[in-house]
Amino acid sequence: MDRDEHICLLVQRAGVTTEFPLRRGAVRFGYAPGGAHDLILYDSLLDDVQGIIEFQDGAKDDGFTPYRLRAKADGIEIEGVKLPAREAASIRLKIGQRIRVGRNYLLTVAEYQNQSVDRPVRANAAYVGAASLSRSAPAELQSYLAESHLFLQYLPEIYRAAAATDGLNSPFLNRFLALFESAFLPIKWSVESFALFMSPLSAPPEALSWLADWYGLPIDFDGLPEGTQRSLLQQMPHLLDRQGTRTGLKEMLTILAGGEPTIEDETEPRHFTVELPAAVEAGEQLRSQIKRLIEWYKPAHTTFELK
Repeated sequence: MDRDEHICLLVQRAGVTTEFPLRRGAVRFGYAPGGAHDLILYDSLLDDVQGIIEFQDGAKDDGFTPYRLRAKADGIEIEGVKLPAREAASIRLKIGQRIRVGRNYLLTVAEYQNQSVDRPVRANAAYVGAASLSRSAPAELQSYLAESHLFLQYLPEIYRAAAATDGLNSPFLNRFLALFESAFLPIKWSVESFALFMSPLSAPPEALSWLADWYGLPIDFDGLPEGTQRSLLQQMPHLLDRQGTRTGLKEMLTILAGGEPTIEDETEPRHFTVELPAAVEAGEQLRSQIKRLIEWYKPAHTTFELK
């Protein structure tokens, strides 16, 4: 999306104001919208997507801009008027309009001057109290330390007021609290996003064998390729419903071996053979894995042979 060189939001919190240029598309703003170009407001009381500002082609007249604001959650006011949440209707924005988001943020629609407006000082080695370091902190960390105010809102008002009137562009108290936030936020994210660990498609690689333990799979799960692990875990509820059947065994071995096997009943009662396709390169380790899996999955009263 192209950035609009003329219209921006002046984002103000705790006496610090920064410019956020709008773009010719949709800008989501909230606590964690999830887009690299979205406006993230560090206030955990806000929804992930608190509102959306959308560009619509049209002439700019009477101070109006081609942007419209739509609230997605409660807590947005324009000039003191609360916007209803989750409504299809949108409000056309004007230059100079003041948008209050939650208790801490004030957004003002303005013409983009591309000039400094009390911007926070970017963090470097000396800024974070590590003067002995020979290089600056990563850009992502600099931005976080300069703009994070998550813990500040939980302090008594007297401390927030003191931070707002601090003579520094980036108040000391905000930077001090950011040290603790850097340790707390990864834990907070893990708790809030724990559902991602429960899905084979989104779980990190090191969590896949933990998921496999839930099913009691009798194989060395870590020894399988990651793609095979995820495919097998994704199909396990379906495969367990068919445990002890020829169809289920064939589907499971197809995932494990990477090719569909042939399963034939022998003349000997309750005995069957499994033959892997010629294209599958089954080494001793893979064959051992397949044997253990067949033994676990097959009907208890049968025997088998792997060719």
